[in-house]
Amino acid sequence: MRIPQSLFLLLFLSLSISEVWGQNFAGEIHFKTSVETSSTIEGWEESVLEMFGDTVIMTYFEEGGFERIHLNTQGDNAIIKETFTPNSDFTLVEKGDGTIDTLFINFNAILEGKRMSDAQEQILDLTCTCLNFEGKGPQNELVKMTYCGSSAYHLLESTGFFSYRDWYLDEYFRNLNSPYLKHVSLVGDTKLEQTAFKIVPQKD
Repeated sequence: MRIPQSLFLLLFLSLSISEVWGQNFAGEIHFKTSVETSSTIEGWEESVLEMFGDTVIMTYFEEGGFERIHLNTQGDNAIIKETFTPNSDFTLVEKGDGTIDTLFINFNAILEGKRMSDAQEQILDLTCTCLNFEGKGPQNELVKMTYCGSSAYHLLESTGFFSYRDWYLDEYFRNLNSPYLKHVSLVGDTKLEQTAFKIVPQKD
């Protein structure tokens, strides 16, 4: 089953990251993106990777909020930039062609979803807790979401990240109070994985 491009945009534009306990993390987290699919559509895996880029750079601001940039999307070195302001009901998504869309994040698009399990994983030599969620998407397709984060990093409630309700991101933050270092999304027959490979704290 081919998943509509619009659904992927809603699903995968959801993210965050890192921090020393008691202080808000400010700086960059770099993620590598990979795609796996059982789809028989020729070139589908490459199309998904072009849609979301092969690298994601998350910039977290000291006062809260973040900017997420997807590199090498469709077109020559094109990017997609998403900006989240603390306690906002939406993010601004600037596409490679210069157009700007509004992505509402004040509700959860996963239907009949629930937290399924917890697990442990090593990422960047850090022991991370992974929370797994499962539900149905807007077209009744199976959706599985995983977020992994480390207690070595912390996000304060005052920064407003808990208002990012879409795709269970707010529930992840409430449980771990930590930016995530890994995000895995399985929608229908296609899995997209974003794993941190570098953390660059902001210099004082």
